[in-house]
Amino acid sequence: MRILRSGRTAAVTGGILASLTLAGCGTRQPAAPADPITVKLLIDLSVGAPALPQLVRDTTTAVGEVVTVPGSVVEVWLMGVSAGETVCAARIRYEGTTRRGAAATGAARRRFLAELTAAVPDLVERERSAITAPRSTSPLAESVTKMLGSDLRPGEHVLVLILSDLREVTKAAGASPAADWECGRIPTPDAFRRYADARGALPAGLLESALVRVVALGVDADAVPGGRCEWNLVRQRALSEAWRAAFSEMGAVSFSVVRDPTTLARVLRTEGGQAV
Repeated sequence: MRILRSGRTAAVTGGILASLTLAGCGTRQPAAPADPITVKLLIDLSVGAPALPQLVRDTTTAVGEVVTVPGSVVEVWLMGVSAGETVCAARIRYEGTTRRGAAATGAARRRFLAELTAAVPDLVERERSAITAPRSTSPLAESVTKMLGSDLRPGEHVLVLILSDLREVTKAAGASPAADWECGRIPTPDAFRRYADARGALPAGLLESALVRVVALGVDADAVPGGRCEWNLVRQRALSEAWRAAFSEMGAVSFSVVRDPTTLARVLRTEGGQAV
C-alpha cells in the first residue's frame, strides 16, 4: 500500500489501512446511508506550530471517536510553505461491517481506530523528516480554501479540524499582501476579510450549501518561536475572533477552539452536531 504525497510516495508501515485510497481527496465514493460525515484534518508543520507527536496522536484518536457512521471519510491534509504545496496526503474511509450485532460493529470500530491512529502520526512524521529547511511561512487561509473549495456536496456534513496556532505568516506576492500575525498587528475581522479577499482566500458563502463545523486544535498562548516578540492571551483571543468571523461569513455552522483534543467528542456533542 502506498500513499501519494506532494509528488512523492511513502510506504505505509505493515501494509495497514486497506481502506486508504490513492484516488485523491476530490474523488467521491458511493456514500453509505445514515448520514456519513467527512472529516478534513489540516496539519500545520511550520516552525512553532503545535503539531507535536502527542498532540497528533490525541487528535487522531479523537477523530476516530467522532467517525461512527459507515461511509464516513477522513482526509489528512499537510500544509506546505505555500498553498500550492499544501496537499491531501491520505483519504481514509470507514467501511463498517456487513455483519449484524453490537459485537461486530464494535470490532469494526476498533479496527478502524487502530488503523487510523497508526497511519496518521506515521504520515506526519514521515513528512516532518522530509523537511530540509525550517518552514517560516504559514499560509493557513489559502490552505483552508484549497482544502474546502473543491468538492463540498449540498447538505454534506463536514467537520474541519485545523491543527495550528492560527498565526498566519505569508509573504507578499504581486498584489497579495503579506501577513505576520506572530509579531505584527492582529487583524480586526474587517481587516482579516480585506486580507483574505486580496489573496483570494476564504470567500464569503463558500460553505453555505453544506453543514460545515470548524474546530481549531492546539491553539494556546504559547511564545512565538525564538522569542521574537511578545505573545499573550489577549492577542490569541483577538486572532481567534478574527478567524471565527471569517468562517461565519463563509457559512460555517460553528467555529470552536479546543485546546485539549481528548475533549473533542464531548465538545461536538455539546454543540448538538451531526458528527457524533
